[in-house]
Amino acid sequence: MSSFVETTLGGKKIDAREIGDIVEFGKELGRGGFGSVYQGILKRDIVSPAGETIPKGRKVAVKEQTIKNNDNMEQIATEINALKKAMAGNCSDVYQIYEILFKEDPRQDTQGTLYLIVELVQGPRLDELEVDDEWSEERILMQIIDPLRRGLQCLHENGIVHRDIKMQNIMFDSRQNKAKLIDLGVSCIQQCKDLKGTLGTMAPEILYNKMKMGDDHIDEADLPLETWKKADYWSLGVTLFALLTKTTYPVQQKVQNRKNFDQEDVKMASKIMEGFSKLPRIRKLLEGLLSTNPETRTMSDAPASHKSQTLPEANLRQILKAFKDILSEDFDMGLIDEDASAEDLVQEFLQTHPHYKNIDAATKDTLNEQAANFLTNLPR
Repeated sequence: MSSFVETTLGGKKIDAREIGDIVEFGKELGRGGFGSVYQGILKRDIVSPAGETIPKGRKVAVKEQTIKNNDNMEQIATEINALKKAMAGNCSDVYQIYEILFKEDPRQDTQGTLYLIVELVQGPRLDELEVDDEWSEERILMQIIDPLRRGLQCLHENGIVHRDIKMQNIMFDSRQNKAKLIDLGVSCIQQCKDLKGTLGTMAPEILYNKMKMGDDHIDEADLPLETWKKADYWSLGVTLFALLTKTTYPVQQKVQNRKNFDQEDVKMASKIMEGFSKLPRIRKLLEGLLSTNPETRTMSDAPASHKSQTLPEANLRQILKAFKDILSEDFDMGLIDEDASAEDLVQEFLQTHPHYKNIDAATKDTLNEQAANFLTNLPR
């Protein structure tokens, strides 16, 4: 197993004590079928698969996964290879992988433990995000939508299809004030030979192929990559529709129940989207993503604006909250130098969160004021 990790995945074999020399484990962030995810801090510089130096002191997430058999190793390997290829393709809107480590286990019931050191994306999943009146402006909503569109487009340009886009696989990073795609465990690179995915967001053409082949033969499918790209579009559209309306897309209600949809379902969907009259860009995007004909299904390629501008009040509050959370976490973990100035803290925040680099002068002044208040109230 260690040779597979080293030669196929580009990972490193370590002993039981070495992981503690590389990363300091913090609180548990989550637990799943394969293992747990922890917050951590790098104790030394590491070099990512893309050749980027990740500096000592960087906050990271550590996915600790027990390898029991070849089946779960296959899914883990799928995600690792997709993340490595995405990172090499500069897909910054997909969460990043930094290091792959493997520790052998002498016990008979397991082959060992895999440690994936990945980008720490702090914030709620999309299904946990409260979209209220503060998000009523289109340019604020596009802070979620644009990174997802860019991330998906970048994956596709690098020959990767996600195949499981849903709210649970999208994180809203409160630090960078943007959404990121996560979990590429059922993704494909260049070719897909099965019909995996989640029924609740699966495109009609994929599900109908699955029904036609039968569950006993879904591992024998060989649909063109372009078909899967269009299926990703559909899944993104269904996900965004659910986020905005708190309801399931009418066509999808039939699809996920393995029933054929009809024109009445399409008309019902169109009527709901008429309510997006104040969100013309989002409406146009959804209409393209949710075309029931894969050949006419599109994803808007209108670039997001990166120009410096005065931020709306809701957006400003999100940045201030993210900055406050980071200051508190850094203090709790002993990462704030006692001689640091407010300007130092703001500068570090902007350097490590380039998404905010073009904020206007007034917002930067507000951040400096918040940092100064924070330092004044620190226990001495």
